[in-house]
Amino acid sequence: MSEGSRLFIVLTTLPSPGTWCYGSERYLSFLIPTVNECLRKQVSEIVLVGSKHEQRNVSFQSSIVEYTNEDYKESDPVDFAAVRSKSPVDEVSYEVDKNDGSSIRRIYVPLNPITKEKSNLFTKNYIYPLFHYDTSSTSFDKEGWEYYKEVNQHFCAVIFENYKPGDVIWIQGTHLMILPSLLRECIPQATIGFYFHIPFPSVDVYRMVAIRKHLLEGLLGSDLIGFQIFSFARYFINACSRILGLSGHQSGALKVDYNNMAVRIEILSVGIYPLQILNTIAMNGILDKSLNDRRLQGGKKIILGKDRLDDIEGIPQKLAAIETLFEMFPEFLGNVIYIQVVEPDPDMLKSEYNEKISSINRTVGRINGKYGKLGYNPIEYIQGKILSPIETYTLFSMSDVALITPIREGMTINAHEFVVCHETGKPGVLILSNFAGSARCFGGALVTNPYSAREMALSIQQALTLDQDEVTQRHNHNLNYTLTNTSTIWTEAFVSDILKIEKEKAVPVNADVEPSERLNLEFLRRECKNYAQRIVIINCEGTIGNETEFFNIPQLMDVLTKLASDPLNIGVYLLTSKSKEALEPFAQIPGLRLFAEHGCFYKENDTWINVFPEFLHQSNIENWRRTVDEAMEYYTERTPGTRVTFKETSLVWHYMEDDYVTYQGKELLVLLQSVAAKYPIDIIQGNNFIEVIPSGVNKLNAVRKILLELNPAHDFVFYIGNGIQGNNKVSFKNGYSYAQIF
Repeated sequence: MSEGSRLFIVLTTLPSPGTWCYGSERYLSFLIPTVNECLRKQVSEIVLVGSKHEQRNVSFQSSIVEYTNEDYKESDPVDFAAVRSKSPVDEVSYEVDKNDGSSIRRIYVPLNPITKEKSNLFTKNYIYPLFHYDTSSTSFDKEGWEYYKEVNQHFCAVIFENYKPGDVIWIQGTHLMILPSLLRECIPQATIGFYFHIPFPSVDVYRMVAIRKHLLEGLLGSDLIGFQIFSFARYFINACSRILGLSGHQSGALKVDYNNMAVRIEILSVGIYPLQILNTIAMNGILDKSLNDRRLQGGKKIILGKDRLDDIEGIPQKLAAIETLFEMFPEFLGNVIYIQVVEPDPDMLKSEYNEKISSINRTVGRINGKYGKLGYNPIEYIQGKILSPIETYTLFSMSDVALITPIREGMTINAHEFVVCHETGKPGVLILSNFAGSARCFGGALVTNPYSAREMALSIQQALTLDQDEVTQRHNHNLNYTLTNTSTIWTEAFVSDILKIEKEKAVPVNADVEPSERLNLEFLRRECKNYAQRIVIINCEGTIGNETEFFNIPQLMDVLTKLASDPLNIGVYLLTSKSKEALEPFAQIPGLRLFAEHGCFYKENDTWINVFPEFLHQSNIENWRRTVDEAMEYYTERTPGTRVTFKETSLVWHYMEDDYVTYQGKELLVLLQSVAAKYPIDIIQGNNFIEVIPSGVNKLNAVRKILLELNPAHDFVFYIGNGIQGNNKVSFKNGYSYAQIF
């Protein structure tokens, strides 16, 4: 990053300084202080971009807000042409926060409240459920999608107006998934990162998303995309392969090839800022409060469930597990209390809120009526308010077990906070859902299935009866992870990677090579006369013609004969992916040297020579060829208009342009990529064909053989083609025939 550059952190909503964030925005409570601490030495300025946070007194009575101002005029859609021409954006407000000498600037994106609300509802009611595998009642809202796009365009306009060359943009939020592509269109040279805080679903579920292509293409405007765990990244790469037909890489460096760039994929699990929590605990005497509260409970074991009023949190499943626990283990009655905190969702409609909370109320009442007695209720129920940090940390500190079992989730910040709250007090036991990303990170947690009340009850029973040494051992394992993988580490890692990409962009790929331009024929003729040991290499595909045109170009044989007979050309080579048999008509041209099957075979003195014997042992080819053949034949039998071509070293699946056939081709490509993870093969996806060849066999290696072994004494090389597999730096194109050049 150049000196004086800035880091833009783009958030859906900017919390006011000191604001306690809740729900899906909890990570922001730790992001802001982390950014202030760890990034100010790396960048000249940190710029937070987002819409203004609406201060709400969230309680049972006032947590639900509905915009009903019919007189409020909705904003017109963004004129994107104006955005690209740098038209000014009105009503953008700025604030600068000073903290320990650092500077964080806030840029507020002006959004019509109705536009913002409807975009939020579209994200909450459509994108969010599907990405969490809830397909029960999701219907596509076309109007909501239009509002979603409008919000992203407003963000793009504001960033565009404030962007300077060298700045880096880090986008976070499900509400802004198409923003990277909008920015890429406006600022092609920008370095853009996107972090995905929620799960990315498997392809079978993601196919249900009506705007699946739009969202993928929107995200692929990024240079770097971060996910919580590997499975989410794998699902994303699979979706890009199957839905967009892109080449994805799941081994080694994760990436997706898109629009002539490699979009890098990283696994970075979000963390918290432990020092902030420990300071809050120490300054407010929370440990003393928690001990006092435990005494009031008469020494009973305490299980805590703290959740947002959201279906994915699995509150009904938790209550069913608690009821099953008391049915299976009645000895816990009177000795165990389950505290269920249900925090309202400020964006939820009042009717939906009432329906969900009434159902929970009835269940809690029924269980307490069934198992409660005078002076004891097995479930203590707190609902209708957002807990403050002090209240939250007090509950975590006093609890013996944290029951964090969403039916689908990424990283659950509650797990981190619970562990840190027990850093100095009595260790606690963490129970996590095996459908939460956190379960892959907290090795000391008990992992359970939220869809099985019996399995959850057994996990709770195990947590309550573990001996203290094992509790301590498990807690220390979790604490070590939490203190090691903090929000500081997460932020520094992502920003460090995005800064590396920015630096790579600033350095030309090959500073010694001038930018490519149209071939200057006069210059070429003049240069050719100055050299007496010339090599001409012709890469056929896409240069002389496509596969059908190859043998039907007028005067082709005459042109090649003239080139090969020129005494100053010490080597004229024809490179092609075609078979040896297909090249036999050209063998009659004296002096013309032939390479077949991507350079696998070279014809010399009427004999075909294996150029890469180390890659082409028959046993090695047979190992993968049988598997690839079966895969291609399977799709050929089920796909009209397709066929398989068998070459000596490769197999080719040919297909015609058709929606269904193209879809089948994408499916085959994904299957072959899984085969490539087990065998030394490369996959080439071309115009209406997919070819599988041995790894290490390509035209680039054939060119190296020509220059280093066959004609090492050359003084001039003329290569023409549409690019060499693995290297595009030595390709030229022109619209003239070879007869015009020589």
